[in-house]
Amino acid sequence: MSKVWRGIFENSLDARVVRWLGDKNFSWKIGNGKTTLFWEDKWCGKDPLKVDFPRLFRLAKLKYASVFDYSSNYGFSNVNWEDIFVRPLLDREMGILSRLIDRVSCVVLVPEVEDRIL
Repeated sequence: MSKVWRGIFENSLDARVVRWLGDKNFSWKIGNGKTTLFWEDKWCGKDPLKVDFPRLFRLAKLKYASVFDYSSNYGFSNVNWEDIFVRPLLDREMGILSRLIDRVSCVVLVPEVEDRIL
C-alpha cells in the first residue's frame, strides 16, 4: 500500500475525521457499539435513525449517545424504550417506535470487537 493510501485508510478509521468529512460516503459496521452514535450515524439502514425517525429523535433524552448506550445486554430485545424519551409516547408514536425496534432488533453487539467504518 502506498503512503498516500495508507494515510487515507488510517484517517478513515478515526471517528472524528469521518464526522468532520461528513457521513455521505461512510457507514458503520457495529462491533461493541461504543464508537457509533445511535441517532446520528449510519449503522442500521441507508440513513441515520434521526432521519428515518425524526419524531422519536426529537423526543429522545440522549440525542448523542452511542449504540452501546442504548443497548441492553449487548442487544436491543430487553431495552426499556419508554425510559429513553422525555415523555410517554402517544399511540401514533408507539407505532413509529415499533418500526424502530424492528429495525435495530437484529443487531447484536460484540463486546470484544470495535466498530468499523465502511
